[in-house]
Amino acid sequence: MAKNHTNESSNLENLVVHANVSKWEVEHENILSRIADGALCYEWLARKSEEVYHLYSSYFSIPIICISTITGIMTFAQSQIPTKYQSSILMVTGSFNIAAGVLHTLQQSSKVVQTAEKFKLAVQHWQKLHSIIRFELQRRREERTKPGVFLDMCEKEYQKLVSMTPTIPTTIINSFNSVFQDKRLQKPEICIESIVPSRNLIFPHELSKGVEAINIMHDMV
Repeated sequence: MAKNHTNESSNLENLVVHANVSKWEVEHENILSRIADGALCYEWLARKSEEVYHLYSSYFSIPIICISTITGIMTFAQSQIPTKYQSSILMVTGSFNIAAGVLHTLQQSSKVVQTAEKFKLAVQHWQKLHSIIRFELQRRREERTKPGVFLDMCEKEYQKLVSMTPTIPTTIINSFNSVFQDKRLQKPEICIESIVPSRNLIFPHELSKGVEAINIMHDMV
């Protein structure tokens, strides 16, 4: 499993400006770009993790369905079976029922279904955060919310989502790094061994380039 997300929020806290700032600057857009990239990365990671845990869940649910169907047929057809075989059928049916019960218990104790649902919820929240930032950056500066207020809201939401997202499997992180190794994407700390906060992000010179970059990253997912 991957490392904890504890250092994510501390890095972002160093980037957040004072809440009373009212004029938009390129620096604010750089910070929002970083948060938006992180949200987009986590959305991808959570989506793939959800798929993996749904697959794990099927390893339990499909055998349970098959066994339950077989035992149901055997129970229904028991009266048609010759008497000398009925005791054997009862033993086989009982064994199958025990096996189904064991699989169901293992499924519940491993919490794969619950984890898959948590990842599904995380995907929705990360997608929402990214969409909010993307929409705000597409607006003209004079039409936007005050940068200090908006940045504070986004940073707090980012921290909250990092803490509520279940641990990402290492295989998913490796897959992410393989897919996005050559992309212009500011990865969160969970995806790299070390990270140095940089103010030269997606918006090095002008807003239009940053919006275009975010749109490209969103289309890749």
